[in-house]
Amino acid sequence: MNIVVTGASSGIGFELAKSFASQNHNVLAVSRNREKLLELKRFSDSIHILSTDINIMNKEVISESLSKSKITHIDILINNAGVLVKKPFIELTKSDWLETYNTNVFGVANMIQCCIPHLIKSQIKHIVNISSMGGVGGTLKFPGPAAYSSSKGA
Repeated sequence: MNIVVTGASSGIGFELAKSFASQNHNVLAVSRNREKLLELKRFSDSIHILSTDINIMNKEVISESLSKSKITHIDILINNAGVLVKKPFIELTKSDWLETYNTNVFGVANMIQCCIPHLIKSQIKHIVNISSMGGVGGTLKFPGPAAYSSSKGA
């Protein structure tokens, strides 16, 4: 299978990319953090990297990256990328809210739109959007997840 994972430079995305590659799937790992992607790539020749921001992703960039990786279609898109601004609600600025929503909501929608031409070529066609329990019932893990939790709920 051919799998695209966003937010692949750390956490769940990093581990998903490694796991899929260990099962001999082709993985296109996407993140803004090129250094961490290069570290991830060392785990397998099945991991291909694309260092970009999902907010500025476009169809040409994804097509070019898939072509360079010799991936002809996408079977699974996993939208895992996310932004978390850790500030108390009272201190959140409009810029904090926009940064969070641009990635966690609009970036996800943008990534789906960019990948659809490659997903429709597959017999499988799965899109998995990783959310957060904070988006369901809030969290007391640390102060200030208002923008994050509401964006993950969206």
